[in-house]
Amino acid sequence: MRFVSRIDVFLPGDIVERAPGVWDRFKSIWQPIDLGTDRIRDRIEGATFVYELRGALDELGIDNARSLVVDGVTVFHDARKVEGDLPDLLLALSDHVSLFGDRSQELRLSVEHEEAGLYLVIDASITSEHGKDAPSARIEAIGQPSELNPRRGESAADYRARIEPLVSDAKLATTLRLQFGAFVSRLQEALGRVFTETRFAVSTEVQDAAALASELAMPEPAGLPASRHAAPAADTAAPARNFTISAEARIGALISGPPPYAVRLRKIEDLEGELIAALCACERAGASSIPIAVARRIEEVNGLIRDHNRFYPVERNLPIDAATGQLLDMGEPWKPRAALTIDGLRTRARERIGR
Repeated sequence: MRFVSRIDVFLPGDIVERAPGVWDRFKSIWQPIDLGTDRIRDRIEGATFVYELRGALDELGIDNARSLVVDGVTVFHDARKVEGDLPDLLLALSDHVSLFGDRSQELRLSVEHEEAGLYLVIDASITSEHGKDAPSARIEAIGQPSELNPRRGESAADYRARIEPLVSDAKLATTLRLQFGAFVSRLQEALGRVFTETRFAVSTEVQDAAALASELAMPEPAGLPASRHAAPAADTAAPARNFTISAEARIGALISGPPPYAVRLRKIEDLEGELIAALCACERAGASSIPIAVARRIEEVNGLIRDHNRFYPVERNLPIDAATGQLLDMGEPWKPRAALTIDGLRTRARERIGR
């Protein structure tokens, strides 16, 4: 059983203005010009957010740091599992700010905590500049029973025998849900006391193995042919695959549907395909310029790409290579998705039509 809660933090910010062009300067002679964009820059810098966040963590008795990444560079990593090292993380951040300044684009902080048999990991991602509707920061709390963590030297058989009573105990699952919900409420209240004039949006998912077992055991409706799952088979995947889908992944899909990054990637790919199709039509017509609607759509897609590059590492909980400080995705270094350009899209359009 596993519990996940996401707290989106919307800090006060100001609209980012674009640089005025020649036409803007000409129009400003007789009327005001709106240079506002769809981007917001927070009034609180990322490092300041981390310093203030410590106040909320101290209130909850959380002082065990895991890692801190600033603009893709690992500033702190607790490889030795030292307890009570949150002050060391803040000291590392202070040294980083003194060398490189406080104008970072993204900070990612991770801490862990254990209380009353519940193991908790809290990950926070802060971006100084973001879209109008995107949160300034996202704090994700993940909780599970401490007993679910394997013990040193424990065999697989011993581990299964030990946790089987836990995952089948309905009363324990209910108690842990209430305990996790109470912790999230205390965390939100502590954040509210630290960050005044700030809006929060909370969403919680419950990933419970018992709930999955109950759903898979539901009888087939009367009048339908026998279920194809009634008799176990050696391989039920078509086509064959070299991996299995864990119960946790099944539960997450049943509860929340496709993950946000998958929905966002599909939208990016669909819009990108529409843009290339529109540019193919322009190339066939021999147009030397592109429609204004296409240029606006490119900016829309690039906004989605910026959000994807910001949230994807947190949504996938990408690990960090301790040797290089790089994020790893499927065992390979993760690279942010590149923004679209008009020249790049036109080149791809010409290739598609054979020019």
